[in-house]
Amino acid sequence: MVGKANVKCAKCGITSKEDTALTFHRAKVWAKYCFPNDNWTSDESLEKLYKQHKMLCGNHFDDSSFTSSDRKRLNKFAIPSEAQAILAQLRDEQHNPPQQSVLSQLPKFNYEMDVASTSQNNEVQVASSSQDRKVEVASTSQNSTSTAESTTQHHIHLESPNLTKESRRRKGILKELNVKTQMELSPKKQKLYNRCRKNISEIMRLRRKFKEMKKSKKSVLSALTNEDCVNDLIQCKLTSSL
Repeated sequence: MVGKANVKCAKCGITSKEDTALTFHRAKVWAKYCFPNDNWTSDESLEKLYKQHKMLCGNHFDDSSFTSSDRKRLNKFAIPSEAQAILAQLRDEQHNPPQQSVLSQLPKFNYEMDVASTSQNNEVQVASSSQDRKVEVASTSQNSTSTAESTTQHHIHLESPNLTKESRRRKGILKELNVKTQMELSPKKQKLYNRCRKNISEIMRLRRKFKEMKKSKKSVLSALTNEDCVNDLIQCKLTSSL
């Protein structure tokens, strides 16, 4: 829930001044509901959504979405009453099967070719009656193959961006919990997920500190071994009284 200081609903446009009893809320699950024509699924877009203070008023939620009858706080997994179809669409997009390759959509040709290989150039001899047609089919298949490969490579490039270390850690935790996105976590698994992230962050912090201490220790030892006064003390003969 967000305060009432000059707040406007991103969906219907009502403001807190028009209805002082109205509450305003925001979360990334509802971003596509508020802005169906924009891409609000990336981290950059969601950060922009919060910086612009885009919110949704309580009129878009039914009574069961709130924790009490005063309609001030939403349940943890509440969604707008009209956003069920959009939420289902987002789930379908995440579990979409890969598209068929371009080659599978091309018509099949069954042409017989008379092929003879020579010892010098290994040239393909095609019957003159069907030469033009067969050469055209071979060229089409070749172009289709290259098109399919480039399309597949482009598709893979789009779906596999260079993830940051933090993103890879999050995905690793989700994989151990047998889910693909954080939205699929149950309340119990959400607590375990947060605890894992906190522990990993602490481990990485201690690891960096250890590296800094190790580097500092090496530099101190190096400075001592290169110091003339220290070398003179090491090489001199110590008396029994000392």
